[in-house]
Amino acid sequence: MSLDSMIVDISAVFESYVRTVISESAPDHGFVVKDGNLLPRPFFASGDAVYQVKPDILIEGSGQVQAVFDVKYKPKVSAQDRYELLSFMEATGSEHAAFICPKAAEADPSRFLGITPGGKSMGMIKVDLAADAMTAEEDKMVASILKVVDGRYDF
Repeated sequence: MSLDSMIVDISAVFESYVRTVISESAPDHGFVVKDGNLLPRPFFASGDAVYQVKPDILIEGSGQVQAVFDVKYKPKVSAQDRYELLSFMEATGSEHAAFICPKAAEADPSRFLGITPGGKSMGMIKVDLAADAMTAEEDKMVASILKVVDGRYDF
């Protein structure tokens, strides 16, 4: 069999990697990780059911969405990305969310983005894909995710 070329969607690979790392830690921390792409949620509470949202990662605890995560394989998020994450929060009832992106440089830290006038908090978790100690980097990512779930953004 000859394979002349192959296309790999790195953004899908990164999203799956992040979800897998979180899912492996979930039982130890008492939460459930869900793939929102497979569980679309209605955008409106009533009315037109055609509009749905598909968050990349939902963290549930006690039967409720505790936090929403949007995985982006790019160093910076756009205004449209922020609006999308806010719509995920609104549709799921979550007060806490964060983007998970690859770290572009040493001076590209995880950080708190802010609180909306409606009280929803948003952060940015950066993952160093070139880290020498990947297990330690994964542990750091999970620790940051747990902070977001708890409503803390002190990365």
